[in-house]
Amino acid sequence: MAAVDRVVAELKSIVDAMRGPGRIWVPPSDFAKADGTPLGAPSGADPGLAIADSESQVVRWLAHATPAVAVFKVFWSEDLDTNYDATVKMLVSKSGATLADATTMTLTAFNQVSAALHDADTNFGGVSNALTGNLAAKTLSILSRTLAKGDLPTGPACTHFTIKPTDGLLGTDNLNLHMLWVEYTKKKFA
Repeated sequence: MAAVDRVVAELKSIVDAMRGPGRIWVPPSDFAKADGTPLGAPSGADPGLAIADSESQVVRWLAHATPAVAVFKVFWSEDLDTNYDATVKMLVSKSGATLADATTMTLTAFNQVSAALHDADTNFGGVSNALTGNLAAKTLSILSRTLAKGDLPTGPACTHFTIKPTDGLLGTDNLNLHMLWVEYTKKKFA
């Protein structure tokens, strides 16, 4: 019987390795304004949907000292393992190479969990790492923000996010958010 147990354990290990990390994709079209209305064209402090150089649909923030937020929601998969942190990742580019625009992204995050009040959670967002301010215009970079395992929801749940370039870090260049996804650890094979 010990040989069978070893084979089963090895098969579980192989299946776990093949599963890879979990990813939840949030396309630009899933973002909205702070009041929940769909994004239009970017204007002033307000983010909007745009096409970057005829090649990529993006959420765009125009240069502004205090950009407004966009909102999006993540619906967690049942295979989320809350024993590990998750990470929000953002593929971004800027319209220019202004050194002072070493932009970071500020996120808020609030869980909505079955049987709890919809506004019961406290913010567990934060600020991402920074872009290299003088990186060549249009260069794609990945920013990220860790979500601590203790803040991740269990059971049927979703998380409401707000996102924006951090105040004071987008004075000259426009910022394009090409893609956003959340990476998490999947539960191991039982």
